[in-house]
Amino acid sequence: MRAAVGPHLSQLAVGVAIAAHARLLAHTPAPYAEIASSVLCNTTIEEASQMVESAYADIPTNDTRPAYQIWRERIEAQLGALVEYGVG
Repeated sequence: MRAAVGPHLSQLAVGVAIAAHARLLAHTPAPYAEIASSVLCNTTIEEASQMVESAYADIPTNDTRPAYQIWRERIEAQLGALVEYGVG
């Protein structure tokens, strides 16, 4: 799967992390969420969720970029090394 998404892996990993966070917030974890987080983010759903949560901290409101974009960039930066060095 990692190879199939090619250069889009980091964006897919961000989506997986956000979905993991939503699952944990809703108290509806699922085995496939843990698998996706492990395979695509190279982390647990709890760790991915924590990255998503910490990316919210101190998002500037006076930036020219939308807050959502900054949030996603922060998540991607936190996942970067984990995704890059994950098992292919």
